[in-house]
Amino acid sequence: MKFNSQLWVLLVFTGMTLLLAGCMPEAAFSVDPDTGPAPLDVDFSDTSMAGNATITAWSWTFGDGGVSTLQNPGHTYTVPGCYDVSLSITTSAGVFDTTVNDAVCVSAEGEGEGEGSLEGEGEGELCGGFCAACDNFIAAGFTMTQTPSPGYTPGGTVDVQITLDYTGGDTVFALGCRDYIPPDWTFNSYPGVQPAASLPDTYALDETTGLLEFAYIDVPTLPVTFTYRLDVPENASGAQALDGCGGIRFDGAGFVSPVVMNTLIPN
Repeated sequence: MKFNSQLWVLLVFTGMTLLLAGCMPEAAFSVDPDTGPAPLDVDFSDTSMAGNATITAWSWTFGDGGVSTLQNPGHTYTVPGCYDVSLSITTSAGVFDTTVNDAVCVSAEGEGEGEGSLEGEGEGELCGGFCAACDNFIAAGFTMTQTPSPGYTPGGTVDVQITLDYTGGDTVFALGCRDYIPPDWTFNSYPGVQPAASLPDTYALDETTGLLEFAYIDVPTLPVTFTYRLDVPENASGAQALDGCGGIRFDGAGFVSPVVMNTLIPN
């Protein structure tokens, strides 16, 4: 049989290429758990293949603004939504990375109890998660406006109309807002006839701080407008401040709108 030097070189070259490819590092990881209600504690495990190289560093991004350089980190997700997770490994052969889309999906907290809770409405802290994580950022095109009743009567009620809008062009995963309501005022209801798609999916009231939060998990067509009603305590007097801000989440990032301040003037 005649020796074919060109074929021999090709076979050797192909074999070496496959061998080298099989020895190259590969970034990979596992997630536990990958679903659950907020707040969700998630453990990430590095399952990367080092090949013939040595892994010297790890860099994680969790999709909600959180990062880590540990090999096997843990992370708590406080805001409902699905998150893309990325792992980058630094090796003696270079840097290799991988991204898993929707690696972790966090649902809203279970339905809560308490004064002002509506049947079928769960309580959550979506906007609180937004604002706590990203007070220094403003999403261009995202706005929140609020218009309270022109006055109030002690022992009566006050309606506050909220409008949220986003014209920035990104796909919105979730949005919400928060109001610091006057001391001892409480959430009453969503008054009037409003389309179901316009109502927030959740709300929560911290009676200690007066922080009232609303959140949309299934984002309706924007802009969205809804009205909520507050009960006024019998001993209320003088002008009362209502401070609010809005939160939005898209493409793994969260932002907060400029603070909006309104004053309720008593009748």
